[in-house]
Order: sequence, then C-alpha cells, then structure tokens
Amino acid sequence: MDEHPAIALVSTRQGRRAVLASRPRLQVIDVVGTWKGEGQDVGATARYFGISDDEVRAVVAYYVANKDEMDDEIRRHLDAQQEYKRVLGSDAF
Repeated sequence: MDEHPAIALVSTRQGRRAVLASRPRLQVIDVVGTWKGEGQDVGATARYFGISDDEVRAVVAYYVANKDEMDDEIRRHLDAQQEYKRVLGSDAF
C-alpha cells in the first residue's frame, strides 16, 4: 500500500476490504458511494463522515487506481443490501 498510505486492507467476514487507515472501520466503498451520491463533492463527503478533505481525496485516488475492482465490490455490496431488504420485507425500511 506504499502507493496509497492512507488506505489499509483489513480482513472481514466478507473478505479483505480497503479502509481508511486512520479510521479502520470506515470502508473505502462507503466513502466512494457517498462521494458519488454527493455529486463527487469532496467537501460534502468529508463533512458527512467527519474526515478531512485530504482523506476523501486519498480514498478517491485509491478508487481511481482500482476502479474496476472497486466498482465490482460496490455492486456486490448494493446487491447484498437489496437482498437483505427483500428478505426482511419492505415494511422493515
């Protein structure tokens, strides 16, 4: 991770995940998803998570360098959320 020192890889039940090194419970896919949802607004994303603009930029740089892999991971994550909602029923949300 020399190329992206602000990013760490951790093992989870879902496999290895990229996280923000300063906040190892904050997954890169969550920051990227919010960044996309905020119209790629670094400041809005940073405020949402309570992190610095530089940390968001570091996540975005990692995302750009690993775009295909990250997009697949985001897609799987969103699919799993939809399946979870389907199993519980829409009344739970």
